[in-house]
Amino acid sequence: RIAALGIAHVEPCFFLSLDKARPELKTNEDLPADVRKELKTRLADRGIAMSAFYANLGTDKDRAVKIFEFCAEMGTSTIVAEPPAEAFDMIDTLCQKYSINVAVHNHPESPQSKYWKPENVLAVCKDRSKRIGACCDTGHWVRSGLDPVECLKKLEGRILGFHLKDVAEKGNRQSRDVPLGQGQANYAAVLAELRRQGYRGVMTIEYEHDSPALDDDVAKCVAFVEQTAKKFAS
Repeated sequence: RIAALGIAHVEPCFFLSLDKARPELKTNEDLPADVRKELKTRLADRGIAMSAFYANLGTDKDRAVKIFEFCAEMGTSTIVAEPPAEAFDMIDTLCQKYSINVAVHNHPESPQSKYWKPENVLAVCKDRSKRIGACCDTGHWVRSGLDPVECLKKLEGRILGFHLKDVAEKGNRQSRDVPLGQGQANYAAVLAELRRQGYRGVMTIEYEHDSPALDDDVAKCVAFVEQTAKKFAS
């Protein structure tokens, strides 16, 4: 289904089941070696690369090493995660060792969401290598009542990943996803700002609300990005 939409890069989450036949197997660092090989083959046969991986990355160094080794094996360039601040010295060292980036993701504002605003992401980036940066989730910024373009400007130079997401209402944490360009994220301006910054990194279309129209909605997202790119090129 992904390949049929013309998508060549994916970012699985650590809790995502490998397939319907084996729901107990999650797409993460705990996959057995033979299943990892199978996954790599299945992706390659469809012309798809696992360019990013949303990981449960924390302070446990042994677990962190396992995550980085999994990503290195899968050819993944960017780990997306929300580690605690005290983990970043260790994580930055692993970033250098494996030549893999860690992009800090933002969820909507809440007591549990440490990185909901750019200032909090920049705080953990300070005095660390350029392999530590932000994974910008525009939909969650809108849910938090923030302006995505202003957030992108604050993070310029530290953007390593991007979750393309639009939502129906600003300031509503429960607001539903809508196809890109149909919500409150002002996506034409968002993509224009990324172009101004010269961003060339990973971009993931994330559509959180399942429905019978899911494939059509994701196809609309792909079409919006492609149409906007053509406008920029003309």
